[in-house]
Amino acid sequence: MIVPGYYDNFVRRVLDNHVQGIEANLEKEPETKIPYTQVKGLLCILPEGRSAGSARELGTTQTVITDYGIQEISIGGQVGKRLLSYKGGYFIDWCRCVNSLIPHEDSTYQIGVFERILSKEYYFRPSANSTTGPLASVVEWDDAMAWLGEVVRAEKEGRPTPLLKKKPRASAVRASTEPTTPTVERPNLERAGRTVVVGPGPSPPPVVVVQKKLSFSHFLTRARGKSADPAERNGATSNKA
Repeated sequence: MIVPGYYDNFVRRVLDNHVQGIEANLEKEPETKIPYTQVKGLLCILPEGRSAGSARELGTTQTVITDYGIQEISIGGQVGKRLLSYKGGYFIDWCRCVNSLIPHEDSTYQIGVFERILSKEYYFRPSANSTTGPLASVVEWDDAMAWLGEVVRAEKEGRPTPLLKKKPRASAVRASTEPTTPTVERPNLERAGRTVVVGPGPSPPPVVVVQKKLSFSHFLTRARGKSADPAERNGATSNKA
């Protein structure tokens, strides 16, 4: 599992330094500091297409860094120093640690697991005292590229830097919109030829009672053969004899 190592040794060190007020500086110009108040958070960008192989190729990220004018920075002291990128008010990391998943046949699925587990860590959860959301976010490659394009256009037009807006994944949209039907196990009990349904569930069909239609001669026969007075019935029997 690569999440604990990545979070503890990189994400936590970077953001611990930041929340303590330690300012990052440009890697090529150490004397140039990035003001603490200017930083909105950390973006952990997943590789293009969630491909572990893409994360291994330095040329892919280096091209993006050059094309969008992304700055390379560092934060922390000489011992705990961490290198990362910076653009539009955000620290940026390219999650290159996922290239260790290349030998796995299901590496794309494993990157999804990496995203879900990482998103549960402390700095990725909203703080009770924060009004701007969590300090760190996991971002899809396409969302990050779209946002970087908006940042570059805003810089050219002198507009404020736009905030990153993450698009919900299709699977997440389906999960939130599709109605869910709870599954309740109901034991089926057979007792004396009848079925008893236990537990909540749909109402059983109504029971229809079919009454046999009896003829008038049936009632007349019963009336003649059965008298309400036992003595009268016995007397009728004696006379008959």
